Amino acid sequence: MLTLRDDQIKILEAGLHRRSVRRIKEFLLRHWPSDKPILDETSLLDLVYESDRNAKEFGIRTEAGRGRWAYLMVLTDQKIAQDTAVQQMFARAGRNCGKINMICFGTITEAHILNMVVGLAISRNMSKKGSDPYFGLCVL
Repeated sequence: MLTLRDDQIKILEAGLHRRSVRRIKEFLLRHWPSDKPILDETSLLDLVYESDRNAKEFGIRTEAGRGRWAYLMVLTDQKIAQDTAVQQMFARAGRNCGKINMICFGTITEAHILNMVVGLAISRNMSKKGSDPYFGLCVL
């Protein structure tokens, strides 16, 4: 029987997290908005780690959800995480990962958030369908 100690599990989890961060970083680079300057490697990783921290606070657990959240952070110059309406929306939903999909799919009704996020994405014509695991059918 295979037995893993707690320290071994932590090492495995850290490796999985590093790979996830790398995939999110690559996703952001593939879909970087043309009107924003591309960040250097260190700044981009800082943004991914910061968006990951915010996503965890809001209950966004899946890698796809965290990738979408990171993209929304880029679109809004990281303002979405400090936005009171967004914080209230996540608080009302509890720790519900589905809220990030509601933002991405444009089904939320809060006009302020729609204007901040969905309007930005649509105006940039960022529709990405097909094989991208983060966008899926997302209007972004």
